[in-house]
Amino acid sequence: MEIEQIQEIIYLHNLWLDKDARGKRAILQNLDLRECVFSQVRLINASFRGSDLSNADFTGAKLNNVNFAHSILNEATFKGAILVGSNFTLATAKKANFSWTDLTSANLSGANFTGSDFSWSNLIRAEVTGTIFKNTKRSNIVLPDGWSIHN
Repeated sequence: MEIEQIQEIIYLHNLWLDKDARGKRAILQNLDLRECVFSQVRLINASFRGSDLSNADFTGAKLNNVNFAHSILNEATFKGAILVGSNFTLATAKKANFSWTDLTSANLSGANFTGSDFSWSNLIRAEVTGTIFKNTKRSNIVLPDGWSIHN
């Protein structure tokens, strides 16, 4: 997908978020979006389901309720992103950077985060059933009372 097409989709999505009749929800499913830059964008309620977002950059993006289910997110950067309520079910995000992210109420079920960085991230109310956190960085991670994540 060309950069101009992605920029147009983001523009129309923001119109949609602002309830402008010209807007349209961003549906970027089952696409090759490797190395795309989405830093600082507002893509609330967008869908990347099944897309390859390896090495993509979402630094500081507003990604509440975004669907990343079944996506490939290897070595993607989400540093400082807001991912409240987002869906990562069965996603693969090896060596990804989720430091300083807000993953409150996110669904991480069955996802593989091997080698990823979750330092300073908030996982309060996140669903982690069957999630793989092998060899992840977790310094100062915020978890619900009584929770622990083991390698």
